[in-house]
Amino acid sequence: MPPCCATPHTTYTPKTTVSCQSTDPIPFFRRPGCVLIAVDPSHHTGFLWPNPQRGQIGSIDEKFKPYAKAGRLMLPAVSVVTPRTIVFVADHEVIKHIATNRSGIFEKDPQTYSVLHVYGHNIVGSDGPEWKKQREAARAAFNEGNVQLVWEESCRASRDAVALLDNSHMSTPPDVTQFLRKATSAFGQRFYYGKDRSASLPPGYTLQFGEALKLACEQMVTLWATPKWLYGLPIPWLRPFLSRVKLSYKELRGHLLRLIEHSRSTLVVDSNEKSHDNLLRRLVEANTLETDPAKRLTDEELLSNVFIFLVAGHETTAHTASFILAHLALYPDVQNRVFEEVKKVWPRYEDIQSAEEEYLLAVFRESLRHFPVAPRLPKVALQDTILHSHARFDSGPGSEPLSIAVPKGSLVVMDVMGANFNPAYWGDDASEFRPERFIDTADYRWPRDAFLAFSLGVRSCIGQRSGQVQTVCILAHLLRRYQVSLPPHLLGLPFEQQRRILLRFWLGASLSPTDIRLTFSRRKETV
Repeated sequence: MPPCCATPHTTYTPKTTVSCQSTDPIPFFRRPGCVLIAVDPSHHTGFLWPNPQRGQIGSIDEKFKPYAKAGRLMLPAVSVVTPRTIVFVADHEVIKHIATNRSGIFEKDPQTYSVLHVYGHNIVGSDGPEWKKQREAARAAFNEGNVQLVWEESCRASRDAVALLDNSHMSTPPDVTQFLRKATSAFGQRFYYGKDRSASLPPGYTLQFGEALKLACEQMVTLWATPKWLYGLPIPWLRPFLSRVKLSYKELRGHLLRLIEHSRSTLVVDSNEKSHDNLLRRLVEANTLETDPAKRLTDEELLSNVFIFLVAGHETTAHTASFILAHLALYPDVQNRVFEEVKKVWPRYEDIQSAEEEYLLAVFRESLRHFPVAPRLPKVALQDTILHSHARFDSGPGSEPLSIAVPKGSLVVMDVMGANFNPAYWGDDASEFRPERFIDTADYRWPRDAFLAFSLGVRSCIGQRSGQVQTVCILAHLLRRYQVSLPPHLLGLPFEQQRRILLRFWLGASLSPTDIRLTFSRRKETV
């Protein structure tokens, strides 16, 4: 049985702060606990082997354990591959200092983010003045005024997906992530994964939009890490695979350009036409109407941003919703509470409208705490600097400040996964799935600054509100009509084994579920 989800709250006071004292830090290589690691997260080896084995610093599976074992929230290491000095940080105050970068000392590591520049520069992979330009251009599509539009698009996509589930005759539990891709709406574009290929296949194309997008997202690292000469080798199994990867990016580029041109054409025909209104149209419109050439995105930048927003708004939403449904199957009491809230807010399935669902949002945040889209965020130190924290993750008798000298060129890894399990903020039961920790009470306020799923400050994810709205919409439609439960092959296993198998993941461009399969049962009381 799962651990009780109704554990009484304890108020946890933040224990870690960034020290501003001018202590002489111990040189990096003489720092106690400095270890050699086999992987540099920003190097090719870091993408090909992104998650080292358990027990090693840098392993996502370890979460907060290395920091608890060392008794400190910053862990120095040296890569044997580069070699390069690396500091892993799980102190949210230090992460905030690095992420906001008011001093201008830290910037995104170009090598790490180059994997995202498939079609050119974009908001996610940029920094400095270039990032400001990209961010300003994207505001037209991602602002609070567009939330209702996101909800309406999501409702249409969710109802279409639920209708497919209603009409299906599943003999085996479906691949949940694959199914949820049909329920996510990106720029109002419909995705087809069924047998009717002609429904969305333009002349001269061999891959549907959805097929090309799925393959491109899954093989982003492959495209980035594979040298061009390897494509020509006559290896029977490799050449067809790489040719298909290359084809997916070529045809996806064509699909995206067709979407952009269609949005431009609707502006020319009628700028007030609302039937074609979607986030892509608003992004294209804002860029078209921009009179300052220095602020206007080039066609390549526009294309690259559309691709990134598709990845973020389509793939990562499907991944997040998959992890949430898996948790709900593992914790039926949590699922029942979500269903009761959804049923109370929307007495009928047909009445589902935008609303703030306290417990469903808590489940959303708790799942993201366990499985953040980006479990670690690397930055490079542009000059010699010093990071200050506490030597222990739980201040008390014997606690002492910790200062680490960070040489110019060092990689500083903001360990989101590690910080998300810091007991100083999330309690001694931080490893458990307990959505109640995200609900304020009379004597408790959940630690907003320690929730790093969307980064922090001005560099926080520009699409976080849209992603939240879309995920809540999908879950509301699914749970209002269906109950999710564990697949037959997991029934009867110990709970920890069920959780370990169901929540397996792999790390590519983002954290992705490996193979979540669940049983969907139609609710008898659905109106």
